[in-house]
Amino acid sequence: MIYRKDDLDRLMFFTYGILSTIAFILILPFWLILGIFKPKLIIGFKEKLGWYRTLAPCGRGQGEGLKTIVFYGVSVGEVIAMENLIKKTRQKFPQLNIALFTGTKTGQEIAHKKLDEVCDFISYFPFDFPFCINNFVKKIKPRAVFIMETELWPNFANIINNKKIPLYIINGRISDRTY
Repeated sequence: MIYRKDDLDRLMFFTYGILSTIAFILILPFWLILGIFKPKLIIGFKEKLGWYRTLAPCGRGQGEGLKTIVFYGVSVGEVIAMENLIKKTRQKFPQLNIALFTGTKTGQEIAHKKLDEVCDFISYFPFDFPFCINNFVKKIKPRAVFIMETELWPNFANIINNKKIPLYIINGRISDRTY
């Protein structure tokens, strides 16, 4: 039997999605118990599962029903690096909802400190499990996603691609050897 590359890619991502979800289910109880002793492990846990509140304004008052673009910087350095881009995006496209996602508590703190008045929504980026990402897409409804540097997640990239949502890498670098 001959398989096309697209079929093999779909099978690979389906398998990866299933296996990563099973791993998540197996690890979850230990993670939650460990979170009792290290609370930083469970900060933003609900949001990381893709359970976001309704897209409500956190600064500009735009709210639901508008086109939303998403920026993601995992921590402090990436948020600081995106600050001017996000501000210029707000100036150039005031009609858009701008949502900023981070992966860490310190990233959240700096995002709120520097960009609360610019972004319409600031929260945690979802875990790279299909159900988390699908919840994210369903709730946030991004029209485009901008990821700072090379913080790439296979399930996220695959699902966003399958939903025909443009995904851009900002300031990403990859060596010839890594490629």
